[in-house]
Amino acid sequence: MKYFGVRLLSIHNLKFLTKLMERVRIEIENDNLLTFRNEFYKKSGYATCAN
Repeated sequence: MKYFGVRLLSIHNLKFLTKLMERVRIEIENDNLLTFRNEFYKKSGYATCAN
């Protein structure tokens, strides 16, 4: 039980990154990666790049 939180957080992070990369692949196929990047950054609270 000692490491349950660490394990749960690791599983969450892996799931998040897996789903993110699936979405990135889809957006690349649809030639929409830059728009997706800007939307992702906006939702995440990061500034977007000028390019």
